[in-house]
Amino acid sequence: MIKAITCLLFIFAQPVVPAVPKPQTVILTADKVMLSTVLADLSKQTGVPITDKRGGPDVAITLMLKDAPYWQAIDAVADAASARVDINPRDGHISLLKRNEKEPSPAISREGLFRAAIKRISAHHDFDNGDSAYTALVEIAWEPRLLPLFLETSPRGFKVADINAKDLPVRQEGSTLSPVDGRASFVLELPLPAFDRSAPRIGQLQGSLMAIAPSRMLQLTCGTLDQLEADAKNSKSKTFGEDGMKCTIRKVVLADDRWSVQVALEYPPGGPAFESYQSWVVDNEMFLENKDGKRLASNSYVLDSSSARHAVLTYHFTDKNRGKPGDWKLLYRTPASLVEIPFSFSFKDVRLP
Repeated sequence: MIKAITCLLFIFAQPVVPAVPKPQTVILTADKVMLSTVLADLSKQTGVPITDKRGGPDVAITLMLKDAPYWQAIDAVADAASARVDINPRDGHISLLKRNEKEPSPAISREGLFRAAIKRISAHHDFDNGDSAYTALVEIAWEPRLLPLFLETSPRGFKVADINAKDLPVRQEGSTLSPVDGRASFVLELPLPAFDRSAPRIGQLQGSLMAIAPSRMLQLTCGTLDQLEADAKNSKSKTFGEDGMKCTIRKVVLADDRWSVQVALEYPPGGPAFESYQSWVVDNEMFLENKDGKRLASNSYVLDSSSARHAVLTYHFTDKNRGKPGDWKLLYRTPASLVEIPFSFSFKDVRLP
């Protein structure tokens, strides 16, 4: 009986594993509907503007999509319009560009929240050692709402096969986590083996990667500045949060030249591990909001300390005409938790240069 109770206590003590974000889905029903109308509907459903930059007249397209994942829907619209998808890596803006009719359909692989596309394959010869090899540039994109912090730079289980399904030797490189915050895509440079000169295509190219991203973003409402200052001075610092995440207002300084707010963040155990130089608070934001709904964003912040589960930050507001502290309530945007999101890519029958 004692062993059973011990086991039950152990089970209930386990941390709750946060859910990984799921792909957004889209419904599109178009029977000879103009492309501009379809793109407007797609932009409305996804919240991401999609621009037609083909340079030609509007065209009528036909497609039927029900609960299609985000990237599948965008690629389907592009195919129906004989276009290709262009993703701005900085702002995530998506455009449809004219596709060369002589070129085959682009090499694309989709899984969950991610889309991989081969942008270029180049061949090179090293005259110093006499080696020849190929390089593939692969664009990894993710749904704009995901906001990943890091992405692996080298795929796991990387395999390349020729057109006869024979595995070829590939150089397995060590992987690191590259920061991708503020971006909508990232290009990987993958070394490929030297193919026979007569080989027209790559039989298969595959691997898997891992991204670290928020499970979801929280917006915490923390009370008015004057009340938060009084609580901090009286050692009654307020703590806010959800799902085990805690945000504590440690200090509020309301000086004439600036207002400063220090927050301490604590996340439950079980999340990804980070190196000392890897910051996971880059997407956090602090705002002030008055009764009319006007918002004032912080002008700067200082990362006072950071570890895998804890961080202390100080935000500064230096705008003139800030008014009275009691007129503003504090809002804080931060991840509910951080999760590892694995995904795979696989390309078949890829043309060689």
